[in-house]
Amino acid sequence: MPITITLIIPGNLKYSVDWDCIRNWKTKIFDVVNTERIDALPNALGAPSGYTDQQLAGIFRPSSQSDITFAIIGAQLDLNFYARILPSGVVVLSLFEMGDILDREHFDIEVFVLRCIYALILVFIENSGRLSLSAAVALFHDETRGCLYDFTQNKVEIVHSLDKPGLCADCRARLGHAQIDAEFIPTLFRELKRVRKSRYYRIIDWAKKNPVKTLMLTTLWAILLNVSASFIYDLFKSGLH
Repeated sequence: MPITITLIIPGNLKYSVDWDCIRNWKTKIFDVVNTERIDALPNALGAPSGYTDQQLAGIFRPSSQSDITFAIIGAQLDLNFYARILPSGVVVLSLFEMGDILDREHFDIEVFVLRCIYALILVFIENSGRLSLSAAVALFHDETRGCLYDFTQNKVEIVHSLDKPGLCADCRARLGHAQIDAEFIPTLFRELKRVRKSRYYRIIDWAKKNPVKTLMLTTLWAILLNVSASFIYDLFKSGLH
């Protein structure tokens, strides 16, 4: 049975997000069964440091229709975290600064949300079907390894676990001892391969890393275009006689 998820989306989110991409994501691991919208958030009581867990707990309630509730907001969280797990188990993701980081590094926000969903589902599974901040802290590691369990206290480091994220050897071994179906980990890795940067920006990144090859391909392409144009012109010219 897939883990069921509710998404809570504020109506005034300033970033463009393709929610259908997340709702209709092809997965055997989770199922977005419910979407709720709120018009606007009240002013942060923890200003200027952001919304506190206590205030967020009064705004976002866990849905009775799903196993996990995710709320996505554009405002700053207390201590400038990008994610918090409230005492009720509700997960709040913040796009404050993160939205600009993703844009600068050419990642869609949907990729960030999906990465976080997969990471918190693993915490849910390893913690016997419950989400808590203490469980997440115990499982996540400070070192950035390109792993779903990267703590990423520095927001910029999230980019290392966004393009085809995976699990480090330690976390994979630990997850293997959890009470999960034998097909869960292979299924997880197949799905994570699709969580990645768009093809357009992957091509641009490849070109930046391989300038010589890019120049050679560009030159070859220019020659082929020139030859093709000359061939077409000769055919057209011969057809007139």
